Amino acid sequence: VVKDAIATDKIMVYYQPIYSVKKKRYNSAEALARLYDEKLGWISPDVFITTAERCGLIIELGELILHKVCAFIKNNELSKTSIEYIEVNVSPLQLMQKGFADKMLGIMKQYGVEPSQINVEITETAMMGSFAIVDENLSKLIDNKIAISLDDYGSGYATINYINKIPFELIKIDRTIIQDSFMERKAEITLEHTISMLNALELDIVAE
Repeated sequence: VVKDAIATDKIMVYYQPIYSVKKKRYNSAEALARLYDEKLGWISPDVFITTAERCGLIIELGELILHKVCAFIKNNELSKTSIEYIEVNVSPLQLMQKGFADKMLGIMKQYGVEPSQINVEITETAMMGSFAIVDENLSKLIDNKIAISLDDYGSGYATINYINKIPFELIKIDRTIIQDSFMERKAEITLEHTISMLNALELDIVAE
């Protein structure tokens, strides 16, 4: 199903707006891949993205999504709107591919997309593989002024170590931490101290 969806251009990209408390407006959005099959209906991203990784299709899928995002930025002239950048999720397997950064920069150049208009979003699992290649790709993206975000902060165990190693510009606090903070005082205290720490590190924060 995933292979057919890529071949027949059935992968859709939806854009989830992100509201800036500082600027009091929507200033960015996250690109979300979606797949609808005529027989199976809507297929969860957790299912089709995991399938793409397992079947060796994630590189092709990631490139397709980036093409769609860059075309969206160009065709809608986002530089003339209040939307400053689009967050694009990058799979750990993409980051482990030698030359990934060059490929990404080439696609952006093809559409005339500026580095400031793309924000690469990664999870801590991206740092658990071949670190040398991952570091090489991240360094190249950062050198070309592309911002890197850490997704799902608080859902794993080693994220603080990664924050110290990688020059992230934005940290996305995992949804479960936000939800728990409304129900448990301990969770609320944890969230308060997490925000204080990230503020002290001068990192932007997104609450999922």
